[in-house]
Amino acid sequence: MFNVMVLEKELISAKGLKVLVTETSPKAEVEYYLDVNHALKAMNEKDFDVFIIRVSSVKDDEGIHFAQVLRQMKKYEMTSIIFLVNKDDDKIKATIPDEFYHFWILSTPLDEILEKKFKKTLLLFLAYGTSEKDKNFIVMLDSSKEKRINTEDILFVDIEDKIVTIHMISGTIYKYPHSYYSMKKMSIKLGDGFIRIFRSVIVNKQYVEEIDYEMGYLKLEGIDKRFPLGGVKFIGGIKRCFGDSKSKGGLK
Repeated sequence: MFNVMVLEKELISAKGLKVLVTETSPKAEVEYYLDVNHALKAMNEKDFDVFIIRVSSVKDDEGIHFAQVLRQMKKYEMTSIIFLVNKDDDKIKATIPDEFYHFWILSTPLDEILEKKFKKTLLLFLAYGTSEKDKNFIVMLDSSKEKRINTEDILFVDIEDKIVTIHMISGTIYKYPHSYYSMKKMSIKLGDGFIRIFRSVIVNKQYVEEIDYEMGYLKLEGIDKRFPLGGVKFIGGIKRCFGDSKSKGGLK
């Protein structure tokens, strides 16, 4: 299940958003709050996977302040946010800083087209995060359909021609648009069991068979391909993980 928080001052709108979210995904559990202080208390007591925040106007920017507090908390620094802004007030969008990272701005009120856009966006954001009880899986979205993938069965992930490809041990591959899943987002999504060895490659640590720092490559179990190592930043992280030895067996 995914926990979704709605912060909306108007009760009718808050209830309407709750209905939209539950219609979008039966996995979503929704709580709405009309008051920022109550919302802040709730997010300290419970983990949320997506936040839907109303920003009423440039002058009434409690929603932005709430998001700033949210981003300062370690567990919420990458959590997905959907900002709802008034369609006729273009100045609001300029008040939402890029530093919020994984967010979407949606104009309201929602007509039929915007409602579909809202639901598609929400599905993407639900797919972006996984709940604690599903921590061995990642949830990916393709053509608005969710797919759960066992991380232990992932060999490596790479990107080419703006397509992110997940390579499974079985040889199966899954492809997703880079605009939805960048390497940075995939690194966060996959977690500590994976390491980024190049700007376009992430590998499963447990299947690393050999590393040659002098020649600048890494091999994975079961495939002949040699993966090039990235620059100093990447090699530093690899050495911290595996040590300075030229050859390293897979982590079992």
